[in-house]
Amino acid sequence: IICPTRELAIQTLSIATPLLSHSFSYIVPGCLSGGEKRKTEKARLRKGITVLVATPGRLLDHLNTTECLEDSLRGNLKWV
Repeated sequence: IICPTRELAIQTLSIATPLLSHSFSYIVPGCLSGGEKRKTEKARLRKGITVLVATPGRLLDHLNTTECLEDSLRGNLKWV
């Protein structure tokens, strides 16, 4: 899910987390947005995120620099 601002991304994640945790505990939501260290986000990506909420700039940044994100998306990316 791509959100135009960091605040909207955080709000989207705060709504998605309780919805998914009650019904689908195996689906793990996560957020990539500016204002947080890339190292922390990279560690979260390595653990595994099923539903990714991100701002466009941070997503592009991770696509260009984070190898584990590129590896996990290869062949697994789904568009709805």
